[in-house]
Amino acid sequence: MDHTKRGLPFKIFLFEGGHGNYEREKHWHTSIEIFAVLKGRLTFFLNEEEYPLEAGG
Repeated sequence: MDHTKRGLPFKIFLFEGGHGNYEREKHWHTSIEIFAVLKGRLTFFLNEEEYPLEAGG
């Protein structure tokens, strides 16, 4: 959902990765990324550090 066309300074992306093992190469953003886990759990690895996230946590 691209709200920048409405004059709002953000975009919303919905990712449904229920089958696990989703990996992304290291990359940079010019903006802030905010994640909300609605169901299940995931683990972020940032700079060799592990950050587990889960729904309701």
